[in-house]
Amino acid sequence: MPYVSKEVPILSDEDLKNISISSSANNEKNQITGTLLYMDREFLQILEGPEKGLLETYQRIDMDTRHNSVNLYCQGPIEKRAFTQWEMQDAVKFPERTGFGTFTEFFQKTSDDKIMEMGVMLAKEFAIVISE
Repeated sequence: MPYVSKEVPILSDEDLKNISISSSANNEKNQITGTLLYMDREFLQILEGPEKGLLETYQRIDMDTRHNSVNLYCQGPIEKRAFTQWEMQDAVKFPERTGFGTFTEFFQKTSDDKIMEMGVMLAKEFAIVISE
C-alpha cells in the first residue's frame, strides 16, 4: 500500500524522528510493517499487513494535519511482505542524488502493475544508500 503526500509545515529533523517513533508504536500494535521516506517536502510510505490494520492506519494517516495531497497508488493482497524486519524504518531524508525527481514524479512514470514492486525497490535502495 504505497502512498505519497506533501508536508504542510516545514518539518524539522526532530519532527521526523517523532513521526517515526509514533508510527512504529502504532504499526506494531496493528501488525504493520513498511518504510517511510522523506525528500523535497514529500513523504513516500509503503505499508504492509492485515487489511483491517492497514485501513485503520491509512485513515489515521489521511487525517494527519502534518501533510496533505495524500495519493494512494495501489492496494490489495501481496504474496509476502517486503519489510519483514522493519516495524517502520526511520523517517529519514532521502538523498538528493536520486535522478528521478520527486516521489510523485517517480510514481507518475511507473505503470500501475509495477507500482508496489518499484516502490519496494526504491525503499530498499534507499536503505542501502543511508547505510553506506
